[in-house]
Amino acid sequence: MSRNFAALLRVTCDRKMARRANKQLKRVCKKAHAQHKNVETVIQQQFDDQAKLEKRREKRRRQRKRKRMEQQEKEGDDKKEGNGREEEEETEDEADPFDDENYTVKQFEEEAERMRKKRMGTELDEDEREIRHLEAKLRKKGRKKGKKELEEENGDELDELEKAILGGGEND
Repeated sequence: MSRNFAALLRVTCDRKMARRANKQLKRVCKKAHAQHKNVETVIQQQFDDQAKLEKRREKRRRQRKRKRMEQQEKEGDDKKEGNGREEEEETEDEADPFDDENYTVKQFEEEAERMRKKRMGTELDEDEREIRHLEAKLRKKGRKKGKKELEEENGDELDELEKAILGGGEND
């Protein structure tokens, strides 16, 4: 009753073979369509021995060319890195203002002050943009309402905005 299961593993069923053949046929049809050729001529080319040899040669040529290009790029990168290293050494000899050894307290304070001014400038710009946005909203509201109501509301709200900005947010 001992069965040879290894032989069963090698045996393929007819359905599987049919599916595989259909897939291959579809691939060949797509290839033929892309090459603007008949399916029969593409199949003949595939099974032609010379075609197989030619494909292998072409593949080898492409691989060699790619390897050659990669080596040239690698050698070029090595040369560039070598030049870059020399330039880096020259810049290290110069006094770097951000180097900890050469960076004095006065320079640190000046840098901090510049950063604060820059930050304040961006915050002011954001506030001004917000004010312009609110003013535009008020004008749009005014179009919907009557002119008399606009004058009453617009004056009060703009005064409140001016107090909030110029007064530094102090409450009266």
